[in-house]
Amino acid sequence: MFTKKIFSLLGLLFIGNRIDSVFSADAECNVFDPTNCISNVYYLVNKQDHSLINDTGVSGSLYYCSGGETKICEEQTSVGYYFVDPKTVYVCRINNSPFQCTKESIPDERNACTEDNIGKLFVKTGDSTASLCLNYAADTPSVVELNGSAKGNYLVYKNSNPIENVFGITGSNEKYAIVGIQDKVVSLNSTYSNGLKYVYVDATKNRVMEKGDKDFPKLTGSTSDPDENNIMELLCNNGGICKDAEREQTFSSFTGFTGAGKYLNYNKWNE
Repeated sequence: MFTKKIFSLLGLLFIGNRIDSVFSADAECNVFDPTNCISNVYYLVNKQDHSLINDTGVSGSLYYCSGGETKICEEQTSVGYYFVDPKTVYVCRINNSPFQCTKESIPDERNACTEDNIGKLFVKTGDSTASLCLNYAADTPSVVELNGSAKGNYLVYKNSNPIENVFGITGSNEKYAIVGIQDKVVSLNSTYSNGLKYVYVDATKNRVMEKGDKDFPKLTGSTSDPDENNIMELLCNNGGICKDAEREQTFSSFTGFTGAGKYLNYNKWNE
């Protein structure tokens, strides 16, 4: 009879009468006609011969399998990070080439959000949970932890090294990318739209503010007056890449606020 220790060595987690995979599987799964596939597992595949890719740095197509007795394996087509554990991170990107994914790991020395790590995943020393380094400015890191509770859209800044820009922030005027975070997946939100001309971001958290959002930066001592110095107004293209907007508008109504403002135009936010 297998023991929990043996299950652990096989990369499996024993829960009651169920065995769940907590790591990427090495079984010869055929994602195109799901056989020998494990649910809730990513598989990196060579589409030409349907073989699995287990080596780091080798490009392929990423699939995620789910379901009970009848498995469904779906190709992952979003640019970004698919985190399994510190030694297994699937990175999908478009860098002057067709969309491709590779298996990578987070180096032990990448344990903090620094200027060099903007736009990258890192893991704190002694921890196993990944975090995304959104920005590092004035010796202050901006971080979101992939712990399951930080769902939503966030703003990632441009890394000064073009090679490190997984999300494709390459234009001379491009400075940011909108990324969606869901559990342990960070993906470029290339279809984001709030129905307005501008995108608004809480600069204190680098969190994209949604229409009708009441959780926005407020002036000291106020419960309703927005702190415009901590709200970013951006112009974004249909690929989720953004730049600063020219602040020429007047402020009239945003999340219920109707007082006079200096710069931002939130006229349609609450309609």
